[in-house]
Amino acid sequence: QLHVPLIVRLPYGDMAGERDPHWAGLLDIAPTIASRAGVEDEDIPQGMQQGLNLFTATGRGNRMLFAEEDHEGNRLRSVRYGVDDDQWKFIFANNNNPRGLPERELFDIENDREEQNNLAESNSTELERAEERLETATQAAAINAVTRDPSAEMTPEVRAQLCALGYLT
Repeated sequence: QLHVPLIVRLPYGDMAGERDPHWAGLLDIAPTIASRAGVEDEDIPQGMQQGLNLFTATGRGNRMLFAEEDHEGNRLRSVRYGVDDDQWKFIFANNNNPRGLPERELFDIENDREEQNNLAESNSTELERAEERLETATQAAAINAVTRDPSAEMTPEVRAQLCALGYLT
């Protein structure tokens, strides 16, 4: 769910064969497409500005990505981040979750890509740093969450289109 390759094919073979080792998040897709379609940065809706334009963003090597899941009794929050050349992933799961996951998992992604060695108990320094980063990311997600405008009305045409696409019944 979290480590999925992003493959982009641009018109006219632009950037063909190029690879970018940096992480991308779902929040990056909309601003990247909007920019490629010619939308100026200042015209990109505020809710999309949480993400980065993947074609022009700089300084992505030390970025932090946040993910959360709340499904069937599993409440998970995760943060992946880089410190210098090291890459870390921290997962916090609710106590007594149905999957039986440990409450805290910390992985050194650079040296343990398969996430087999949970360092949460053996690396208290990095665990503390990871917990702080997760809290920061959780707060930022709450602050930047896009909310529905209660005064916004859906036109019958838009409703019909969403029904045709299977998003509404």
